[in-house]
Amino acid sequence: MHPANAPLCGRRRPGYAALAALGLALAAAPGGIAAEARVPSAWSLGQPAHRVFLESESLPHATVHALLLASDGRLWAGTQDGAAVYDGADWRVVDLPTRRLSNFVRDIAETADGALWFATQSAGLARLERGLWRVFDSRTGELPDDRINVLRTVEGEAGQELWIGTHGGGIARYRAGAFEWLGAERGLTSNRVWDLLWRQGEAGGELWVASGAGVLRWSAAGNRFERPEGAPEISSSSLLARVSDGVAEIWAGTYGSGVARLRDGRWEWRNADAGLENLYVTDLAPTADPESFWIATDGGGVVRYGPDGGERLELGAALSSGAVYRVLETTPEEGARAVWLGTRNHGLIRIADRHWRSFAPVAENPRLAVTALLFEPAGEGEEPALWLGTDGRGALRWAKGAWTRHDVASGALGHDSVLAFAALEWGAGRREVWAGTRNGGIARWDGRRWQRFDRPGGLPGSELVQALLASRSQQGRTRLWAGTRAGLASWDGSRWRMVDGDPGAPQGSVVALAETPTGEGGGWELWVGTTQGLFREREGLWRRYAEAEGLRNPTVQALHASRDAAGRPVLWLGTDGGGAYRLDLDDPEARPLPLAELADTPPASDVVYAFAEDLRGRLFVSTNRGIVRLTPAGRRFVLESYGVHHGLPSGQGNRGAAAVDAGGRVWFGTVRGAAAFDPSTESVDRSEKRLLLEGALLGGALRPLRTGDRIGPGPVRIRFEYRLLSFFGEELTRYRTRLDGLEGAFGDWTARPEREVSALPPGSYRFEVLGRDSAGNTSGPVALDFEVAPALWQTGWARWAALLFALAGLAGIWRARDAATKRREQALQTLVAARTRQLENANALLLDLSYLDPVTSIPNRRRFDELLSEEWRRAVRAGTRLALLMVDVDAFKAFNDSYGHQRGDDCLRQVAATLSDGLSRAGDSVARYGGEEFAILLPGTDAAGAFLLAERLRRQIAGLAIPHRASAVAPHLTVSCGIAVRSPSAGEDPGLLVAAADGALYAAKNGGRNRTAMAD
Repeated sequence: MHPANAPLCGRRRPGYAALAALGLALAAAPGGIAAEARVPSAWSLGQPAHRVFLESESLPHATVHALLLASDGRLWAGTQDGAAVYDGADWRVVDLPTRRLSNFVRDIAETADGALWFATQSAGLARLERGLWRVFDSRTGELPDDRINVLRTVEGEAGQELWIGTHGGGIARYRAGAFEWLGAERGLTSNRVWDLLWRQGEAGGELWVASGAGVLRWSAAGNRFERPEGAPEISSSSLLARVSDGVAEIWAGTYGSGVARLRDGRWEWRNADAGLENLYVTDLAPTADPESFWIATDGGGVVRYGPDGGERLELGAALSSGAVYRVLETTPEEGARAVWLGTRNHGLIRIADRHWRSFAPVAENPRLAVTALLFEPAGEGEEPALWLGTDGRGALRWAKGAWTRHDVASGALGHDSVLAFAALEWGAGRREVWAGTRNGGIARWDGRRWQRFDRPGGLPGSELVQALLASRSQQGRTRLWAGTRAGLASWDGSRWRMVDGDPGAPQGSVVALAETPTGEGGGWELWVGTTQGLFREREGLWRRYAEAEGLRNPTVQALHASRDAAGRPVLWLGTDGGGAYRLDLDDPEARPLPLAELADTPPASDVVYAFAEDLRGRLFVSTNRGIVRLTPAGRRFVLESYGVHHGLPSGQGNRGAAAVDAGGRVWFGTVRGAAAFDPSTESVDRSEKRLLLEGALLGGALRPLRTGDRIGPGPVRIRFEYRLLSFFGEELTRYRTRLDGLEGAFGDWTARPEREVSALPPGSYRFEVLGRDSAGNTSGPVALDFEVAPALWQTGWARWAALLFALAGLAGIWRARDAATKRREQALQTLVAARTRQLENANALLLDLSYLDPVTSIPNRRRFDELLSEEWRRAVRAGTRLALLMVDVDAFKAFNDSYGHQRGDDCLRQVAATLSDGLSRAGDSVARYGGEEFAILLPGTDAAGAFLLAERLRRQIAGLAIPHRASAVAPHLTVSCGIAVRSPSAGEDPGLLVAAADGALYAAKNGGRNRTAMAD
């Protein structure tokens, strides 16, 4: 027998001791309201789904002071080294014109005319309007101070006004193109202004000011500042107006004393009950719920304060400093239901807290694999304790606000990798928790002490225990079933027994256990998942389900007993590569039915680790690629997938690691921590998103293409860029496009947010794009209409002019009669010849364009096919050989994924130019065959000559030294070559030569790439 170990040092939630002390201090302070520190639940420890944007993702600096959602839907961030704008795909850095003096952005505002205003640290105001900058500062006499702390737009009586709070010059107001200063002469008691709040009061507009000397109020009627009775008189950092229970409130955040509230004419302090562990408040911001708001602090993170008090958002290492300077909440219509945190040194953090939460109880190893889960039964009024089994750190128990570790070092376990838990209740309030370990047997905990069972301690079979099941299957008697590497064992309270002598009983590795009622006299049947199939035990008889019964993979590693939509009992099976199955238990002859036949869309992975079912009967399935939820829809299921962007610490689950708590939340273990989901707080996104579309004319000077533009004549090359302003799961955003006037239907969904078109014939066009977000919502289409003008010779008036000119010539001939007949006929013939040459030249130009690849400017596949046919016939007539080289760029898809499609197109152009330059004979030709593949025709060339040329071209392309970090072949770009040589005969198909060269190219690629292979 071994004593349980002491509480786990350092695992207590940071700040709760401080929170309790804070509550006592506030109880004794004037105006303070004491609040008892709440013991946090296991759920409150979880980190919501979040993404961190840092300098590595094009944010100019990791400290963010300002956030603005502009009227065009883009998100702006102001940092200590410039601003950046986000469109759901990329951040674009914007340096200020004041960069040499200050590029530090403290606030951003947008006025009704679409102008953006940037408040700087020491260079005044910078305004960006229609692409043009203008700077306002003290040197021009327009501002009282060059450090601007806050900007606010206000709808005044004479139109929109911009209010400007400075660091040492008080307040300025900009309206009708002029600045007005408001300072001590108007009653402003501090020139250091941190925040401004405009509110429409009963007596007109009111401007509330958070200053270095506390909170002030300015009224339009009085045109003076005054301090309301009882308002904070210490440095105040932020302000918020809201309505709670129908009563208007003003909240003020202070830097050092927490928050104060004005309600019904009386100020009172709210701190401990607001969940504040840090009294240095930096920002107050509204939430989508009018009954709550955000409190950001300098060191205590961010707290959501509502009717039930405050709850701090846990972000772990993502916000280790706890310093948050700005908070912005967006809605699904604005891109995502998310909270954006501008932090000090931790970048911009986006939180989506209505998705999955992740749990990392071991601070020094936050990505520790969680291999088992259990909620320990508790007495009435008690919160069940949470057990997490880990891979290498023992068992962790959360109860009464603290983590406790049970491991080998404490004497609790025989091995620190815990694979399974079970809870047994023996009656009379006697409860036990059992833990199965990897190669350390089983341990039993009665709430005070541990007892271990291993081979010397009586455990039969193997000490590698993979599954545990607490059962009352045998006439109501409690029993523990243990699945081990060597078979199935059971414990009846006094001794262990190995189930290996029964006919048909499972042998070998047991990895999953479940039991279901038989419906006959309270009987039960046992289900055992093994590496050799599924076994069912009923009244001492065993039956096996394996490949013959339809299982594509015999390793059944997950089991879950449930009921279908009609209330009939079913058993779900999860296999190691064969997918999930449902077995209808009412039919004794039923075969497992694969999930692929029950859902409209298949899951991304057929490796199933665990099942959990919420209170609404929806089944959650842990797989190798995220978690899948199955919602019943008649006799079928609607399938939804959750991945890392939904908050999962990893997409890979762990076998059997699943549980459901008393609140109906589902919990899963993954290879990088635990995850939990609360279906009751789920917010389903069914909103269309804003879709932006821009066009640009390429070639020469880049200029925008706008709806209604008429372009040409001449060769036209246009790039369309489009962005779906979806700020969640951006990597899953997809687009479809159509160029109406050239294409009849939309193309396939693709992740690429741009498209280029060229060589458009004259006519009217409409470019349309659809966007689809990660939730499957489709937005659009949005469109851009334009026209390609015809060349001069293609216009109708030019043709009419030519006809009139010809008629005039005929009339002249008639008037001059016979004497000038020959001269006029010659003039007419000359004119017709000139027009004919114009038409022939234009047609030749169109033909040339149709033969050219728009990216590489070398012949395209169409031209290659014609050249091949011509050279094939010529070789048949002359009895000569014809050689074909097929050249393929190695790992080009990886190149595109790493460097982007623009760099990919540049790469193809360099390869095409090198191949063209490397052909010295007049009859040799190169064409782009398709994608990253090129074809070279060599008339009259034997195998040796073709091989020498291919090797020379391959080395020349390698000599370009184009970097390729994603290639497994070389650090630079390489190509593979396939050669085929043939002496054509009459009646043979030229495709034989192409097939042979293509087969040789495949051999070169299969042989390691960056090499040349010759067809047999």
